[in-house]
Amino acid sequence: MQEFKVQSYAFTAQYGWATGNFVNAITKSGTNNFHGSGYEFVRDSSLDSNGFFNGVNGIPKADFRRNQYGFTVGGPVNIPHVYNGKTRLTFLGL
Repeated sequence: MQEFKVQSYAFTAQYGWATGNFVNAITKSGTNNFHGSGYEFVRDSSLDSNGFFNGVNGIPKADFRRNQYGFTVGGPVNIPHVYNGKTRLTFLGL
């Protein structure tokens, strides 16, 4: 991620004279080396707190678990004996 900007309020005609929020994200261009990353988003009810009114009334918190995995990979496009994409053609997969 090269640049990340959150815009709010009223916008110009470029955004359709809309109100609300816009999120602009600019990704970096490719590279001559292969790079990647992996992540896991974990949400578990053992880390959550109970709501105020549930706690006052003796209602236990709900059981909830979520694991989301993902990865990114990027690098040059290279087809041996056909095409060498170094410094010309790159890819990024999410």
